[in-house]
Amino acid sequence: MNKNNGFEYFKIVIWTMLILTVLAFVPLLLHDVIYEYDPFTKPHLTEEENLNLRLFMLNKKEEAEPLNFKINYEKGIIYAKLQFHVFAKKEFEKTILKAPNAVNAKFELANCLVDLKQYSKALDVIKSIKMSGNKYYIYRKAKFCEKFAKSLYDQKKYELSYSYFKKAMDFYNTLGFPVKNLKTQTYICGVKYLDELAYNKQLQKALEVVDDLRQIYDTAILDYKKTLLLFDSNPKEALKFMERTYRRDYSLINFEVYRKLLENLIIDSDVSCDFQSKELYQLKLQRLNLAISKIFVLPDDFKVIVENSSFHDLKFVKNSKICLKILNNTDSEYKKLFLFVELFENDVLKSEKTINIVKSKKKPLKAGAFSKDITLNNNILIGKKNRNSKFKIVLKIAKQLDCPKTLVGTITLP
Repeated sequence: MNKNNGFEYFKIVIWTMLILTVLAFVPLLLHDVIYEYDPFTKPHLTEEENLNLRLFMLNKKEEAEPLNFKINYEKGIIYAKLQFHVFAKKEFEKTILKAPNAVNAKFELANCLVDLKQYSKALDVIKSIKMSGNKYYIYRKAKFCEKFAKSLYDQKKYELSYSYFKKAMDFYNTLGFPVKNLKTQTYICGVKYLDELAYNKQLQKALEVVDDLRQIYDTAILDYKKTLLLFDSNPKEALKFMERTYRRDYSLINFEVYRKLLENLIIDSDVSCDFQSKELYQLKLQRLNLAISKIFVLPDDFKVIVENSSFHDLKFVKNSKICLKILNNTDSEYKKLFLFVELFENDVLKSEKTINIVKSKKKPLKAGAFSKDITLNNNILIGKKNRNSKFKIVLKIAKQLDCPKTLVGTITLP
């Protein structure tokens, strides 16, 4: 090998090494571009990215297997997860067209139609499914009824919502499943429906709903609502439920209504010459008036007057200062009167304090007069968990520490 040939060989080796080195670094230089646009190169995909990638693959697979209904069913499930209900509906319809007996697809289609507020079509799909005692189908129908009822409730269609909540409960009960949360939702919806009926003067139907709701939860509020429904048509029966409410939770009662009910019964007894009943109702009215004057505070007896307030939202502390007085709207004077100040976070009681709002025994709170000045200072520690919490101060008054408290005001903290 002469010198010229050796030099040429050396040059070729050097250039080859340089070119290979550059080629080795090209992928690293283009890494960010490749990583951004090629999902297969990403080490961790989000759930949404995974679903979209799966859709891409299913679309390719459908081109090769156009009659495979399972592909359309899976695409429908993915679209539903991505909240693309119109696309999901189309895929489930394709599934049923290819496989008319695909029951799961029918249930999913019905759910999509509910999400799209196409309620009548959803019911038509459900009615087309033959139950045949299959426990899984009963469970799916229970889930549909529950979803359907919740959607109707959000639309304030309480009558139909209540009926489907009850159907869902019946299906779950058939399967022996616990329904505690569903019972609560059904009860709340039923009370809304009851109020709607009462507002529209459909009293007989409202009474039927009260009795129906009592099979779910027998509460004091239902006793009181039944009192109001029977107030004109059957005052004697109304009094039974009023007294039952009084024993269970007197805070629900409007005592003016209670008084009026007894006064009406006294008049009715007088007209019918039932003097024994008249005396009984008179005695009950006297006891009620005594209880109100000695024990109870009525909502309009006192008024909260906020004179000034200041709020400071610091990094770790929410500070509030509220100055107020209580106006005595009654004809009586009080040597003792207690204000209960309750601080709530997201409707959960966090703290409570009691203040005697009468200046002194020698200076009672007279009729039409103001209480002493009251200053409420609150410093609430704020962290990550409660930064978005909602706070409020609830004010209640009682004549004695062991007497029933009456709500007189609520202050929402900004």
